Amino acid sequence: IINTHDMNSVMTIGEKILYLRLGIKEWEGNKDILATAKNKNLLDFVYSSELFKQLREFMLENDQTSLTHNSNTEKKEK
Repeated sequence: IINTHDMNSVMTIGEKILYLRLGIKEWEGNKDILATAKNKNLLDFVYSSELFKQLREFMLENDQTSLTHNSNTEKKEK
């Protein structure tokens, strides 16, 4: 169990992520679905830096919703 605000850690080792806001669980998932989450508070928190905003835009534009999973590569291999 890791309690962190470090988004680099979350994006690379987040097997199970809980997002708490004001002591209440607002979202649960993993790093592979984080970019496609619909929770505005979560997205505002995770993608608050310009770098992470650009990363999310790139991932969504390229159908790559995870840093560890590239669906474009899988499609080409099939």
